[in-house]
Amino acid sequence: MSGRKLKCPICTEDVQERDETYTTSGDRIDHFSCMQQWQSRGASRPECRNHNPTSHKLILNDAPAESTAAVNEQLVEAAFVIAYFVYYCLLLFFFCIIGQHCKAAIRYVVGNFKNSNSEGLVMLSKMYRKCKEAIVLIIKRSSRHYKPKNFTNKT
Repeated sequence: MSGRKLKCPICTEDVQERDETYTTSGDRIDHFSCMQQWQSRGASRPECRNHNPTSHKLILNDAPAESTAAVNEQLVEAAFVIAYFVYYCLLLFFFCIIGQHCKAAIRYVVGNFKNSNSEGLVMLSKMYRKCKEAIVLIIKRSSRHYKPKNFTNKT
């Protein structure tokens, strides 16, 4: 804040830089807790008693924002965790459908994936390719053993 003291119109205390605040459509700044208590009692705004259909949470903080690179790194990490989970779900799914004779193929793909030293999106891309290759390999190796329920052999 630029040296100007702001007061919460509900509790009439000074609004500090670190306080969680709300700014309403009337450009007033209220403490978050004060506005929350007020709204729990009714839909009218404090003082002017006008209906308040919208409000926005405003956090005043002079701490430096996270850099774009740090946020991107967190997004890549989250994508990796999700992809890793999906990868193992697919392996488990195909393992359950196809049966015990595909354990070696699954172990091979899982072992290669765990030993991969790639990072970020490159790792996700490699993981996708390995998963796809494993599924194709599993289907090829098991096609002679696994037949769908409504399978008819037309030879």
